Amino acid sequence: MRFLRLFFFLLAACAVGSACAQDTIWVYGQITGDTNNVILKRSRMVVSKNDEFVGEMRAEDDGKYNFRLKPGERYKIMFDCKGYYAKFIIIDTKNIPPHPVPVAYDIEMDIQLIPKIRGFDEKLLDEPVGVGHYDAKSDMLVFDEVYTRQRSGIIEASWQAALAKAKK
Repeated sequence: MRFLRLFFFLLAACAVGSACAQDTIWVYGQITGDTNNVILKRSRMVVSKNDEFVGEMRAEDDGKYNFRLKPGERYKIMFDCKGYYAKFIIIDTKNIPPHPVPVAYDIEMDIQLIPKIRGFDEKLLDEPVGVGHYDAKSDMLVFDEVYTRQRSGIIEASWQAALAKAKK
């Protein structure tokens, strides 16, 4: 009987421990200007989850940033800097399963902002430039690389066209 009580106590402790153990998502990288990879010191990042403001932070003087997210939410992370167009990404962490021991996920993202120029179609930036989600097969947070390449290509082509027009 004593063994049985100890077993149920340990089982309950493990259940509480796994419910309390929380995974962490580390997001880090560097923010630069697209035209010549100039480091954008003190660029701003605004984080919202499920469409509610969470916080704002600044990149370091070398353009590098890092912050932590929790699983179970859908995050929008907006990057901006004076004189540049803002871009945003979506990271969906809702499908990360609970783990008995906390797991750390890393997302490295270097963000390139483009300088403001007359004639650029800003509406192109109403869509995220990247979309990340949890992939159960790899047990990783991954980005849709095809989507990111397509969006980046469309944005770059429009910006280059505006630049060429402005030079005339």
